[in-house]
Amino acid sequence: MIGNIHVDLIKIVSNMCARPVNIVLIQMGSAQEQMLLDMTEGKGTFPMLEYSPGELLCDSFSISAMLVRASNKE
Repeated sequence: MIGNIHVDLIKIVSNMCARPVNIVLIQMGSAQEQMLLDMTEGKGTFPMLEYSPGELLCDSFSISAMLVRASNKE
């Protein structure tokens, strides 16, 4: 586990649904963080899921729900 309750929730749900996710830690204040925030027009929060190139979903509950729906499991 990562140690962040929001990221850990996503990881647990992805394991339960057999929908693997790649966790990438972003350094605060980095150019990569700024790029992601720019992509969400400053409205995004971490964690984020890039579900297709350039398409981000923010919020751990929304990400978890998307993983469950994509797995066709309850």
